[in-house]
Amino acid sequence: TTNMQPMWPEVWTFSVFSGMATAMLSVLWPYHGWMNIAPVAGEVKNPSRNLPFALLAGVVVVVALYLGCNVAYYLTLSGAELAASKTPATAVAERLIGPAGVVCVSTVIMCSVLGSLNGNILVGPRLLFAMGADGLAPRQLNAIHPVWRTPAAAIAVLVAWSIILVIGVGVFASGKGPFDQLTDFAMFGAVIFETMAVLAVFRLRAKMPHVERVYRCPGYPYLPALYAVVPVLILVNMLSKWSSAIEAMVGLGFIGLGVVVYYVLGLNRTGERGVSTPR
Repeated sequence: TTNMQPMWPEVWTFSVFSGMATAMLSVLWPYHGWMNIAPVAGEVKNPSRNLPFALLAGVVVVVALYLGCNVAYYLTLSGAELAASKTPATAVAERLIGPAGVVCVSTVIMCSVLGSLNGNILVGPRLLFAMGADGLAPRQLNAIHPVWRTPAAAIAVLVAWSIILVIGVGVFASGKGPFDQLTDFAMFGAVIFETMAVLAVFRLRAKMPHVERVYRCPGYPYLPALYAVVPVLILVNMLSKWSSAIEAMVGLGFIGLGVVVYYVLGLNRTGERGVSTPR
């Protein structure tokens, strides 16, 4: 079909690479869940086997699903129609099935959103909970609800902060929709810290060369180096454009605010708060 042509740009220019890097920031959002398994590793049976399997299998499934969806989009709608549509999935369903397709796809999307929300509620508060236990955040975040046995304080803080962000972006967002702007903020920070996590592999191997490696890193050092280079190029591209640079600066502002809170609360003084034991 002509909708799939051209498969590759005829001329590779800087603007083409810049456009691909800009699109990649949004593409990273659906793949961002890959890291959610790590914070709940303590709940996983046989983690040395099941964690790598879950990470690899999950990424492969997501790649297959998203490639399949995009092929279906282009086989159904032209490039111009896709560019004009803010919700390609519903546009494709309406073309194929009619109004009933819009209802079906919207229902599926809502189920997907709720499933994603469930996973993030499970993971996000657990990070705050563990930080409270290690003295890297106020120890109150390490509190357990007496009845439900959940990290209630951590959940409440995360929910409150999420509401503030949604309302704030909804009020001050310009140009993009609030959701797109909020995800760009989130991914800018996520890409920075996830890249730092990958670079930590090099640091740990140099610092502790004789420690037994429970998890292998296939393709080391080339594969993690490639992973680190690509996000850096995406961030540099984002900072080079005025509209996205403003979003990047806001994202850096949030990170800087976290640093200020960290020092104001005295959390940098390791050991002073003690460590409580997660139950």
